[in-house]
Amino acid sequence: MASRSRKAACLGTVGAMLKPLAEALQRGLSQQPVLQADETPVLLLNGQRMAVILSLLETASVNTFL
Repeated sequence: MASRSRKAACLGTVGAMLKPLAEALQRGLSQQPVLQADETPVLLLNGQRMAVILSLLETASVNTFL
């Protein structure tokens, strides 16, 4: 199993790699006349403990039929 610091380093690397995608999505979405967003609560199993945790499924869409 990877150490906590190794996991943190990997997450930082992935975050840096995804930054251009996030910026492109933000530019594209901010140029739309209508933006619909939703945060839907979703129950997930929490690893080995089989505990249920609450998470949010975040979505955004644009209306292209205007």
